[in-house]
Amino acid sequence: MESNYQNETMKRKYGQYLEKAKGFSPATLKIVRRTLAKYDEFSQNSDYKKFNIDQAIAYKKYLDDAGVSISGKVCNLSLLQRFYKWLITQNGYKHIDVNSIDYLQVSKKETALNRAGTLRKFPSLDYVRKLASSIIGNTEVEMRDRALISFTCLTGMRDNAIASLPLLAFDRNSLVIYQNPKYGVRTKFTKNIVSKVFRFDDTLLKNVLQWYDFLQQKRFSLEHPLFPRTATKKTSDNLSFQQSNEVEPIFWKSGAGVRCVFKDRAAAASLPYFAPHTFRHLAITLAMDKARSGEEVKAISQNFGHEHIATTMSVYGNYQPEDLITKLRTIDERKEERSKSSEKIEQILEIIQRR
Repeated sequence: MESNYQNETMKRKYGQYLEKAKGFSPATLKIVRRTLAKYDEFSQNSDYKKFNIDQAIAYKKYLDDAGVSISGKVCNLSLLQRFYKWLITQNGYKHIDVNSIDYLQVSKKETALNRAGTLRKFPSLDYVRKLASSIIGNTEVEMRDRALISFTCLTGMRDNAIASLPLLAFDRNSLVIYQNPKYGVRTKFTKNIVSKVFRFDDTLLKNVLQWYDFLQQKRFSLEHPLFPRTATKKTSDNLSFQQSNEVEPIFWKSGAGVRCVFKDRAAAASLPYFAPHTFRHLAITLAMDKARSGEEVKAISQNFGHEHIATTMSVYGNYQPEDLITKLRTIDERKEERSKSSEKIEQILEIIQRR
């Protein structure tokens, strides 16, 4: 399949527009490029100028036949629709029918299914305790990994933010975390988030604080990472490098390093693997259980970097089946009286309505 020079030119121009004018991240630009490549594969690099309603309908069928999930289809069509809305503003493409671009969207039924999402399985607090306690802590790497797992549970932070978190962003006394992009913290959408290390478990908290104190004794500066990468050293023959049992004051390049730690430690402990992001679900669930008012629920939502309570409640507020049955049974057996829970619900609704 031959490439289309004009198409490639417009894709590069669009990528520059997203990066320079809209400030899109490299990760997002990569997704956009992948989306356009998918469409080019379908159209066999047909000229973008020939886009019409029939092509839009045929492309949706192509995605269905390829077995693309509903969420993937929604994302793909949305990005492609945005590309064509930009394209029709460019010279030589203004003749494209705007109505044909409207066909690049899923049905209402698929939209509803996509919003419903799926129930995300996440670990229990007991699981985290077992995983953390399985790491003895005799070496620097073991101490780091144990503290890393504990910290992720107690904060619910995203792995990429944790990988880029410097010591100066963590206030040991108040247990407050300043996820400030100015400190180099890689937060989602470059948000400045002030969050908390929750006291869900004393032992897990102790693991984190001991690790922080150890780095202070090791004379790490405040600009150095809270969770540094593993140091490498030369082999005895000086021909290659291998990982040591020590850490070095260098940040991980991405959250991939954090995920590797979780995967390796779960395997070593003969426990099922749960990705770091699932610990975020656990942290939000544990925090929400402690909330006693609508204002506290809003504070929890903001703590995890959500602008709206609806995000916290809809994406992360779903209980596992066994927990759901337990809570429903408690509600069923409760006496008919006005409780703090009902007051909390009313306050939540008031906050949502105000916003």
